[in-house]
Amino acid sequence: DVERFAAAEIQRHWRMHSLNKDYVLMVKSAVRIQAVERGRQARQDNAIKQKAASILQCAARFMLIRIHHEVECFAATEIERVGRGFLAKLRVRRVVESEYVAAALIQQTWRCYRAKMDKVTSAVTIQSFIRGLLAKAMLEKLAKEKMAAEAERKRIKRQQAMAKHFASIKKAQHENLSNASFSVS
Repeated sequence: DVERFAAAEIQRHWRMHSLNKDYVLMVKSAVRIQAVERGRQARQDNAIKQKAASILQCAARFMLIRIHHEVECFAATEIERVGRGFLAKLRVRRVVESEYVAAALIQQTWRCYRAKMDKVTSAVTIQSFIRGLLAKAMLEKLAKEKMAAEAERKRIKRQQAMAKHFASIKKAQHENLSNASFSVS
């Protein structure tokens, strides 16, 4: 009777030791998997933030260049306008005697101004169209990157679920083996 009690006690201690060892191993594995996933997510989030910062910096640089160009164009236009005004006044003074010559000069100045304004309007329209195309392409690229990141997240979740499932199967098999060893003695 004492031998049977001692054997049962030894088996109980052995099973408890085995289960504790498996539990510690399972906890360490889970912690490692979680640490790896957190690291991957942090790297991915950092990459997305860096990409967004790069896009914002590029857009800001482009905007500053455009503003600088617009200021230069405005200054040049103003200088040209004042110069044309001055020259037009000189021409008008010279040809005041002839109404026909004055009318021709005014018509010519108007046509030049109108032609220049048509060119400016055309350039602005083309620039607007190109900026629209670039913005659309950038948005499509960002959408594709977001979809790829979401697919990667789902894949990792499936892998984690499978790992958890296999761990539970292994635990159940181990418990079955432990129960079988208890019944053998």
